[in-house]
Amino acid sequence: KETKDYATSIHGVSRQLGSSVAAECWDCHGFHGILPVKDPASLVYKMNLPFTCGKCHNNPGLTKEYRIQYPNAAKQFVDSIHGQALLKMGLIVAPSCSDCHGVHDIKPAMYPASPVNHANVAKTCGKCHVGIEKIYDQSIHGQRLASGDKNAPVCTTCHTAHQIVDPAAVNGFKEAMDERCGSCHPSYYEHYKETYHGKAMVLGQPNKAPAVAACFDCHGNHDITAPAPAMLGV
Repeated sequence: KETKDYATSIHGVSRQLGSSVAAECWDCHGFHGILPVKDPASLVYKMNLPFTCGKCHNNPGLTKEYRIQYPNAAKQFVDSIHGQALLKMGLIVAPSCSDCHGVHDIKPAMYPASPVNHANVAKTCGKCHVGIEKIYDQSIHGQRLASGDKNAPVCTTCHTAHQIVDPAAVNGFKEAMDERCGSCHPSYYEHYKETYHGKAMVLGQPNKAPAVAACFDCHGNHDITAPAPAMLGV
C-alpha cells in the first residue's frame, strides 16, 4: 500500500518525470538504521519530521529549482505555535508535517484530494480544532466555500499555512488581521482606515492597546455572519 501511495504522490510522480532529487523511501526513513515510526530516534518520529522534511524544504537550491510555493516552510513551522508546542513544550498532540500533508500519498495543494487543498483546509484543521470547523462551516465564509467560491477565506487565509501564531501573544496580530480582511474587502478597509478606530490602529499603539477595535472585534472571527440575509450574495 505504501508503495502504491508513494507512486501517486508529488514525490513519486516527480521521480517518474525524471527528478533525481525528489524524496524516496530512504530519504525519510534512512538506510540501514531504519527505526519504527514511534521510536523517538526515528527520522520519521513526529518530533523529527520538521527536520527530516527540512533537508529538502529548507534547501534554497531545491526550492528555487522546483519553484516550491513555501521555500522556508520547515523553518517557519519550527517557529510557529504548532512547532513551539511540539518541539519546545513536548506536546506530542501538536501537528507535525504529516498531520496536514499526509504521509506517503502527499499531493500538491492544487489537487482536489489533497488535505491542504483550499476546499479541504477547514476539515484538516478541524481534526485538531474540534468544534471550530463546525462554527466556520456555518459562517458566511464557510457558506461561500460550500457554494463553490474558490476565493472564500479558509483557515490559512487568516492564520497562514506554516507561520501560525498565538493571536493573544503576538504583537501586531490585530493590525495584520485588518490588512488580511482588507485584501478581500478593500472598500470597507479603506473606509475603516478613515475612522477613529482605523486611525488609532495605524497611528496609535495597537500592539500595546488591544482595546483598539479591529475587524474581528465587531464581526467575530470563525463565526462571521452577514448583517442581514439579503447581504449573503454581496
